[in-house]
Amino acid sequence: MTDVGLILKAFTWFGIASLGMVPYFLALRRYRLLTANDRTLGNASTRVLLDSPQSDPEWEATRHRTRRRLWIGLAIYFVCIPLLPVLLNT
Repeated sequence: MTDVGLILKAFTWFGIASLGMVPYFLALRRYRLLTANDRTLGNASTRVLLDSPQSDPEWEATRHRTRRRLWIGLAIYFVCIPLLPVLLNT
């Protein structure tokens, strides 16, 4: 196998594995837009934003959905790890 083919297969795997994170990034963007006008959370880092409980039920539900999508995306990424050797050996 040529180096170019190996590199293309590795990038293909990385692209497939990264697709699992797309719902998380979209949910995080929606959550940031929802909390953008709040004085304390407007410029907060992602970790502070997702770790701090919210008093507003809508914000809290959105925060939980965002965190759930993060864990699902990470699970998809790690499930794809065994596919890398299979893809590289073909």
